[in-house]
Amino acid sequence: MPLIEHPDNTYEYIIVGAGASGCVVANRLSRNHKTLLLEAGSLDSSWELLMPQNCGNLWGNEKFSWNIKSETQKELSGNSLSCIVGRVLGGSAAISAMCWLRGHPSGFNSWKNHGIEGWNYTEVLPYLKRVEGCTFKCDQNIRGVNGPMKLTRAEEDSYGRALLSAAEQLGYGVSEDLNGDQVEGFGIVESQTYRGVRWSPSRAYLHPILNRTNLHIVCNAMVSKILIENSFATGVEFLDRASKEVLTVNASKEVIVCAGGILSPKLLILS
Repeated sequence: MPLIEHPDNTYEYIIVGAGASGCVVANRLSRNHKTLLLEAGSLDSSWELLMPQNCGNLWGNEKFSWNIKSETQKELSGNSLSCIVGRVLGGSAAISAMCWLRGHPSGFNSWKNHGIEGWNYTEVLPYLKRVEGCTFKCDQNIRGVNGPMKLTRAEEDSYGRALLSAAEQLGYGVSEDLNGDQVEGFGIVESQTYRGVRWSPSRAYLHPILNRTNLHIVCNAMVSKILIENSFATGVEFLDRASKEVLTVNASKEVIVCAGGILSPKLLILS
């Protein structure tokens, strides 16, 4: 992987955050553009991340998670809520429970109904299929089999069959594919795993481009500020958590913030 310790002075694109969106954007842009991907967390090579059954031990592990907590909540008797956010190459999907569920079709259609063009379910479906690399038998009219995100369906056993049968007897829907035509009801779960290993966005979108010279990746790089000149983002300032140095890198085209739903707005506020 094009991991480096000291980035160049200038790139065409700088991407902040190597979670799901950051990994995808880095893959696409670095095909033709000099791109820098900055990740505040570590590399994703630890066995703790690769072993699916270990996911429960990752959520409270400060090596891989920010462990963000809310303010105390009056309605919760003064307790706070934990918000587990990944701090590793691959982001929160590198420490998640790996269940694969698409957004509900009605959710996409509601965006269309609110005037957002190009986002109804039918229009989004080709892109959902492009992501997926289903390793099980499926309807290829609505599911993808050649995408980078490898998906495995749990093997059905006697306990699973009994559960599905009980659900059906009680009048609940039973779906052969919860990401297919029938998205509501009971069904067999799909996971982001492949051959017994977690298949995170970094494994799907970064690992296959190990030799791409257009892409540089810096881990343990905590971006603290977006540099702005004349209302345009021109670069970033970040702390190298290993050397404790504060470094500045310039972007000749764009700075793309992919730091997640909590840390992206935080960075914008700090900037």
